Amino acid sequence: MARGQTPIVAPQPREKPHKTGNDHLASARRKLLASTTIEAVARAMKMGLIE
Repeated sequence: MARGQTPIVAPQPREKPHKTGNDHLASARRKLLASTTIEAVARAMKMGLIE
């Protein structure tokens, strides 16, 4: 590379948007077929997924 030239930089892959806590809770409710967070927690505890 010659002096004074800008180096060529490879493009960075786009980052996926970060999920919030509410996004994770909504996903858990859908997967456990629960309409509320407390119902999802109760079902997960009954299934032994959480203690």
